[in-house]
Amino acid sequence: GMAVPKNTYKPVDPSTLTQRQRDTRMANELGKNMWTKCNPGYVAGSMNTMSQAKMDFQYDPSEIEPVDKKNFRRRDTFTNYVEAAAKYSNIMKKSGGSGL
Repeated sequence: GMAVPKNTYKPVDPSTLTQRQRDTRMANELGKNMWTKCNPGYVAGSMNTMSQAKMDFQYDPSEIEPVDKKNFRRRDTFTNYVEAAAKYSNIMKKSGGSGL
């Protein structure tokens, strides 16, 4: 017959686990109960509980490049005018005036 893997489950006091760990354990238990009925070879411990996207997109601070601001728009009379017009227009909208 087929070799049945030994149960490696060790009881742990649930109050010592984080919410995420409790949720993961519950999901594994649900999966095991659901899949062993139709797939006798299913072993919950060997199944990957992390999605492929989560494995692919790990946060790594060393990958962050500094922002190069050489092509950013510099403040000049035009940008000052546009900002002032937008502020004035916003103030007029709030007060019920006609604006520009």
